[in-house]
Amino acid sequence: MKKDIKVGIDARVLQTGFANKGIGTYDYNLIKNLIKLNTEFHFSFYVFNDAEVPDIIKNEKLIKLCRHKKFNIFYQQFITLKNDIDIFHNLLSIGPTSELVLPYFQFKKTIGTVFDLTFYKLPDQWSRFISTTKDYRLQIHALKKAKRVVSISSYVKNDLIKTFAILENKVTAIHGGVDLNIFKPIKSQQELEHIKNKYNIKNKFILGVGDVDDYKKNIKTLFKLIEFLSDFTLVIAGNPGNITNSNPRILFVGEVSQQELALLYNLASVFVFPSFAEGLGFPVLESMASGCPVIASDRTSLPEIVSDAGMLFAPSDIKGILQAIKKITINNELRQSLINKGLKRAEAFSWENCAKKTMQLYKEIA
Repeated sequence: MKKDIKVGIDARVLQTGFANKGIGTYDYNLIKNLIKLNTEFHFSFYVFNDAEVPDIIKNEKLIKLCRHKKFNIFYQQFITLKNDIDIFHNLLSIGPTSELVLPYFQFKKTIGTVFDLTFYKLPDQWSRFISTTKDYRLQIHALKKAKRVVSISSYVKNDLIKTFAILENKVTAIHGGVDLNIFKPIKSQQELEHIKNKYNIKNKFILGVGDVDDYKKNIKTLFKLIEFLSDFTLVIAGNPGNITNSNPRILFVGEVSQQELALLYNLASVFVFPSFAEGLGFPVLESMASGCPVIASDRTSLPEIVSDAGMLFAPSDIKGILQAIKKITINNELRQSLINKGLKRAEAFSWENCAKKTMQLYKEIA
């Protein structure tokens, strides 16, 4: 098939601190599958000229951009003029960074991807910054001007419509996926024992995933839970920040690879995710795909993603979460039912489908 639609994709987020977060997971796997499945587009990728190029696009056409320290928002208005394209797709259109900007002056047909609006709403430094800077107000106007907006869940779509009054017919929800080649039930006892020995995991454990300093991940609720679970260790995969830990039953393993995280899901008695807010919630998908029972928050996108394949509670409902943990760890029938439902639910979230729906969007606006 003739390739006559030229699409410029802003891949710079993969050269920032977001590369190993949920945002980077979505963008990396989307780009990887766009390239793999492409039969009808000319792709080019916008990157910073002073950072390593992500492996998946090293052999693709690149448009290299300067990292402007001053007047950044001004220079970013004109990046689409550096290349002959029909469509420009910005992969982090509004969020907790001033380094990547969705252009207000849209010389090409523009698509913006939005991961969530929690940075705009939560009582933290970014929310205060946004309320006092013109940059973000300009980006909100840029979103409204875009030809189409991609949200990573139906929850985020509805939040965009309600919060910023973006027209419903302009927003398309395209879920992210989970890599079932990595996150899956693992039978190799050698691999499982290796990870237990590496991190000195002695007892059965509850798994939590997230940076301790990230307010929305609500890791502090997990600290409260473990006080009532004398037979369990709490294992936290994520950046421990500056916390001082005096509890021998709380174990921080730091930021681990996806392969090691899959092993931890396989070993855990249960995965607890009491997040206050998520645009999608990749850890619950990863846990379900790995065959680990899920207890998650009943807020934002998580009920949409988990459905009936896990147990949902208010993020600070210590009593309810404790009862759920005890039920899952005592009742083998309930545990196996949640595992089976989780495995089936995870199969519905594929990166291939994510890429196919994105390419369909390109065709619609071309």
